[in-house]
Amino acid sequence: MIGLLIEELVIRHVYHRFIDTILATWGLSISLKQTVIIAFGPTAQQVDNPLPQAVAILGTRYPVYRLFIMAVAVLIATGTFLLFYRTSLGLVARAVIANRPMASSLGLNTRRMDRLTFAFGAALAGLAGAVMAPLMSVDPQMGVGFLIPAFLSILVGGSGSLLGTLLGTTLIAGAGTVVSSIWTQITAQIVVFALAIVVIRLFPQGLTGGRG
Repeated sequence: MIGLLIEELVIRHVYHRFIDTILATWGLSISLKQTVIIAFGPTAQQVDNPLPQAVAILGTRYPVYRLFIMAVAVLIATGTFLLFYRTSLGLVARAVIANRPMASSLGLNTRRMDRLTFAFGAALAGLAGAVMAPLMSVDPQMGVGFLIPAFLSILVGGSGSLLGTLLGTTLIAGAGTVVSSIWTQITAQIVVFALAIVVIRLFPQGLTGGRG
């Protein structure tokens, strides 16, 4: 509902001005952060882990809640893929993304698609925050650390492509996890940035070229 409200009041007025869209969303994020601080204070809040147990898998113990997060991620990715590639709603959304004037001339409600896709993205962001809350402190800055990896994942995989986003996320997150387990977190960030630069240099449109 918050996503629908923001889209209706702000975002829909700047769709055709890319820089203004970035500035508008950035300004909104600052306003939302300050609203949270006013309502709940600047200190971080903690959410109890609902699944504190651990299970043994091939001789290694894994926290149950982390396995739950993995399952949620797989389910959401699968559900999103099925929505966009196996339903008429997804077909309309992809048509609007690919060629808005043509979709509009064919009688498709592009305004409705704008509203629904933005609200869907806001819902996914809210769900991600709720699922991750037990593993990290809940504060107005909790999403900042995910911005750069998410941005790099889209650039590496290819914008406008769900498959590209999945590939980019797997590459960026996998490289960071593997390197940080061997060396330090700082080294992992350096490797991830270097990898992203190389991929973007070799594939300016991303690994999928924006297709898929």
